[in-house]
Amino acid sequence: MARKLRHFLVISFTSLTISACGGGSSTGSTGSAIANNIGVGGAATGTATVFWTAPISTESGAALSISQLGGYQINYGTSPTNLAYSVNVPDPYATQYVMAGLHANTTYYFAVTAYDSQNVVGAMSAVVSKRIS
Repeated sequence: MARKLRHFLVISFTSLTISACGGGSSTGSTGSAIANNIGVGGAATGTATVFWTAPISTESGAALSISQLGGYQINYGTSPTNLAYSVNVPDPYATQYVMAGLHANTTYYFAVTAYDSQNVVGAMSAVVSKRIS
């Protein structure tokens, strides 16, 4: 018997700022009332450190504790419409993740989603870009 989900976890982020080796940044916005900051920085060549603030509410406005979160997924790629790669961060208490192996002289696009302890995935953040030097 299939189990119906009776609740939805929609978490979105209003701001995503990217900066990595070589400096510079971009910012995107979803305009959602449920907001958390996400960003990317990095000093080592070919790396970017993605960081964020854990969401504090669901789409319906209900309070969301960190113990209800399952983790985060960082989606990325070299096209803003095709984030072909993803990294799972299964720790709901995590606030950053180091992306390694990024190619120099390449623009990468990043977005983040959060998911709850039952693997219900929230909305994706705005897509932003950064050229890796």
